[in-house]
Amino acid sequence: MVSISLSVVIPVYQGESFLEDLADALATLKTELDKQQRPISLIEAIFVDDEATDNSAKILDALQERHPWIAAVHLSRNVGQHSATVAGILRSCGDWVATIDEDLQHDPKFLVPLLMQAIENHLDIVYAKPESAVHESVLRDFSSRTVKRLFGFLTRNPHVTKFNSFRMIRGPLARAAASLATERTYFDIALTWFSNRIGVLTIPMKDQRYVQHRTSGYSLKSLVRHAVRLALGCEMRILRAGTLIGFATLSVSVLLSAAVLSQKLLFPETVDLPGWSSLMLAVLFLGGLVASLVGISLEYLSVLVLQALGKPTYYVVDRSLDDAVLEHFRRDAHDIAA
Repeated sequence: MVSISLSVVIPVYQGESFLEDLADALATLKTELDKQQRPISLIEAIFVDDEATDNSAKILDALQERHPWIAAVHLSRNVGQHSATVAGILRSCGDWVATIDEDLQHDPKFLVPLLMQAIENHLDIVYAKPESAVHESVLRDFSSRTVKRLFGFLTRNPHVTKFNSFRMIRGPLARAAASLATERTYFDIALTWFSNRIGVLTIPMKDQRYVQHRTSGYSLKSLVRHAVRLALGCEMRILRAGTLIGFATLSVSVLLSAAVLSQKLLFPETVDLPGWSSLMLAVLFLGGLVASLVGISLEYLSVLVLQALGKPTYYVVDRSLDDAVLEHFRRDAHDIAA
């Protein structure tokens, strides 16, 4: 029987109140998959201690002792959620890799539906989409949606609005994206460099920590840092617009220069100020030239930034197991129905 393995990566920063329950939920899922003899096996849960500010590190060590399939990774300093997620993914070995948050807003029971959504549609990445407001805060939920829509408009990336830290990713692709990610790389943008087969699955999600206590693992500083990373990783339409504006300005300046020169040669009596024509020709030509050079520089800057962030030219992906696993699930469903 064809079987695929699943790794789960959880970055941890302030999770002492949730880690025990999260580990129990993952253990329940693992037991159910093993008992049902599904072609999916949860082989590991990698908790990445991002220099947690509470007692999370000790709890993770205890969980690691209790469950052999749990790995506790302790980073030497705080690097942020994306980098901590990357660290965990690089230590994973599953055919698929799921990423979830520490605070139970991402219920492990939805891992299998996310995986089936990917396999049934031959997708490489599936994001969970909340069916309602996650934080129950008009300002926070509205600002989150607005920022994603804004960057979706400013970039040529149609997947920005789907981004969520609850993800199911094809394992080799996840590790390839993680291997090139730098401190400035927005991990979801890196994933889109490898595949456009990206989907969503609508599920219930609620940030109980924020709803109950109005506290979050994200400070304003970290949210701004996320926005900067997103901006750096995207191919911004505004940069392409700068190039087009530069060349348009050069074209207009050439036409106006021709008009000024024609006026000087054909109708010199209409020019009252000596040297006006020469001055206008110099201003128009140099202004258009500078604008076009700035536009070219913006275009090259965009290319250089993407190269520095590690955008690959191509990537080869193996989806050969999808049909076999899907056939097994369909056969199980037929047997149950019969």
